[in-house]
Amino acid sequence: MLSDLCLGEVLLSLGFTSKVVYHMKSCPWFVSDTMQHDVQYSVGKLQQSETLTQSKQGNIWATRGNDGKIILYKINNHFFLLHND
Repeated sequence: MLSDLCLGEVLLSLGFTSKVVYHMKSCPWFVSDTMQHDVQYSVGKLQQSETLTQSKQGNIWATRGNDGKIILYKINNHFFLLHND
């Protein structure tokens, strides 16, 4: 998840895109599946960090989320939650 946020930040800050949409699962089916509250929790923890670089990046991502430049889209389609036999 952190690497996805970093890639999105590069795309936004270099002007390759005006917004980044992350597709969140409605429930974690696999170990790497991220849900909306996971991202919000992680960004919040970064904002609260005593390390200046981390808190600054957390604030940037929170602001981008509030401005609609980072969108967390919850996938409601159960197709993406089914096993693959």
